[in-house]
Amino acid sequence: MTARGRDVTFSAEPVASTDMGNVSQLVPSIHPMVGYDVRGAAHHTAEFAAFGASAGADKAVLDGSFGLASAACAAAMDPEQTWRLLRRTAV
Repeated sequence: MTARGRDVTFSAEPVASTDMGNVSQLVPSIHPMVGYDVRGAAHHTAEFAAFGASAGADKAVLDGSFGLASAACAAAMDPEQTWRLLRRTAV
C-alpha cells in the first residue's frame, strides 16, 4: 500500500466488526480495510455515504484492489506460503 502512496496504520482498538468468523475457521481469510477522506462524517449517515461516490473513494478502492492482488501474487510466488495456504483449505 505504501507503493500506492498510502500510509499503513494499525490500531490497538477495534475499528470495525464483521461476521466472517465462521468462514475463517474453514478457509484462509483476511479482513482488509482501506479508508478515504470523509471530513469527519459519522459512519452510517447520508453524509458519510455521499463521500463514497467521490474520486477519493474510487482511488481507495483501486488502491485496496492493488494491495489484495499484490498479496495474492506474493503468496502464489512463494512455494512454502502457497503450500501452507492450500494445506489449510484441504478439509
